[in-house]
Amino acid sequence: MIRSLRYDSRFHSASRLINSVFSPIFATPTHPEAKGIGLDMLTKACKSTQMKVFALGGINENNYQKCLDAGASGVAAISMFKK
Repeated sequence: MIRSLRYDSRFHSASRLINSVFSPIFATPTHPEAKGIGLDMLTKACKSTQMKVFALGGINENNYQKCLDAGASGVAAISMFKK
């Protein structure tokens, strides 16, 4: 189960968590209704926690390195690997 740390008070201490997924970074064909939140927000998220942050959403071979450069510990992708 994925939960938002912002909205789930049970996880505000977050001391038990070691990984997080931040999404969607870019617009994505698998969820066309979701706007991408961008690399600036990813950078802020990565700097705001000691957890490993994984970028998801619209990740492809042209932008995955930008996510890593922004501080993401890794990326998760769907479309990039469907080819």
